[in-house]
Amino acid sequence: MTYESDKIGDLTKSLVQNLKNTGFWKRFLFMAIFAAAYTLAAAVVCTIIAFLLAHHLVTGKTNERAIQFARQVSAYIYHVLLYLTYNTEELPFPYMDWPNPEHTPSGIGKSPES
Repeated sequence: MTYESDKIGDLTKSLVQNLKNTGFWKRFLFMAIFAAAYTLAAAVVCTIIAFLLAHHLVTGKTNERAIQFARQVSAYIYHVLLYLTYNTEELPFPYMDWPNPEHTPSGIGKSPES
């Protein structure tokens, strides 16, 4: 056997071992679920944006409740993306509390007035 065939054999063994790892498949399942949750949350944010624009156009004012909700959904999206990109092992909501935008790092999710 040559060095190349030994290397390929080792990679094959490693791949087979990784495919049998239940932790990988569990994470894969959660990633699929949270990818769908991300898509839904992004659609919610787009809907809120349209509502905020229409509300501001009609009333000339902003809607603080809608802004706060958008901030919360944006913080949730941030938590989901952290999980999907392997930056954390913590499962997002509903496996943890709904994110508080005031506790997101680097000021993400805070209004300009804060």
